[in-house]
Amino acid sequence: MAIEKGLTAQALDRWVEVIKEAVPQATVGIHWGSVDVAALERMCVKLPAIYVAVLSVPSTAEVGDDTQDGSTVFSAFILTGGQRKDLTNLNLSDALQGVVPVVASKVDCVGRASNVTWKPILSGQLVKKTVCVSAVAWRQVIRRGQQSDADEMFTTGVVWPPAVVPENLYVESCGEIQPL
Repeated sequence: MAIEKGLTAQALDRWVEVIKEAVPQATVGIHWGSVDVAALERMCVKLPAIYVAVLSVPSTAEVGDDTQDGSTVFSAFILTGGQRKDLTNLNLSDALQGVVPVVASKVDCVGRASNVTWKPILSGQLVKKTVCVSAVAWRQVIRRGQQSDADEMFTTGVVWPPAVVPENLYVESCGEIQPL
């Protein structure tokens, strides 16, 4: 039995695609969890490289229509080397910090990135390589579950698309349509 990719995996794939387009000179891939010294010692990578990871889903909130919003934390670990490792790393970090908040997801039920942060992790000699590592992290809400049929009666048959909130609501009273 084949397992379909969940929303988080789809969002992760989408970020790899976006970063490959934004930074074509870097090797871009997926990494499981955080990139630390132990992981770097095991990895054999062509630098510069960017590894995208899901770090956590620290909280979920019941939306009230049989769905939950999970505030998912993603990170792009930037690895650079050579004499200009720090400057190259900073430039790639700046590029990602500019790209991440403006990219709309092609994955249904995944909101825009928010709370974009940057953090240097290490810079120096490691396993016969001079490396610099930093991380650009962000949050994205991923809505899981499905709206139940019972909820449709409260929206008079209109079910809003995922992650869409109407800007104005109107009610009809005595033949007149008025804003709420």
